[in-house]
Amino acid sequence: MLEDEMLADSQMPTDQGLGKISTLAERYTDLDGEIKDAETRLKFLKEQARDIAEKQLPEAMAEVGVAKFTLTDGSEVTVKPYYSAKISDEKREECFTWLQDHGHEALIKDEVVLTFNRGEHEKAEKFKAQLEEQGLEYSGKMGVHPQTLTAFVKEQVESGAEFPLELFNVYIGQIAKVKRSKA
Repeated sequence: MLEDEMLADSQMPTDQGLGKISTLAERYTDLDGEIKDAETRLKFLKEQARDIAEKQLPEAMAEVGVAKFTLTDGSEVTVKPYYSAKISDEKREECFTWLQDHGHEALIKDEVVLTFNRGEHEKAEKFKAQLEEQGLEYSGKMGVHPQTLTAFVKEQVESGAEFPLELFNVYIGQIAKVKRSKA
């Protein structure tokens, strides 16, 4: 084995060398644990911040009837509508059909990727030239970009258009933003 050959070719490890390895391994293990703890803490803090931004602040501001509030330090707190939408894999075809049937097929992007094996460079270059001659650009999947979908949903809801919210897994809520004063 390679390991046996390496040991035979090298000197026996010293206590000092083994001690260093042991110390570094322990430090690595400690750091790995600290990283996991920090990630858990970060996740918890993000959940708390999200709860305040999406629930507690909007509710508190609604209770007193304000959508904008200026703090004593000049920072501004505003509450605005928040939209989220997602096309699930299970409802993908149904969503695409709805978009097409209602004249929004332009939102759907169709991406195609073609892979050539090693040694097929000439074949790939010929294929690319044929695509260019036909004015086609190919890169492969069909979908609606998440930000485009969210903007579209917002537009539909705010214009009062009939829109299948459940089909597109739409969530509409309020979100508070705090803009710090520059002073």
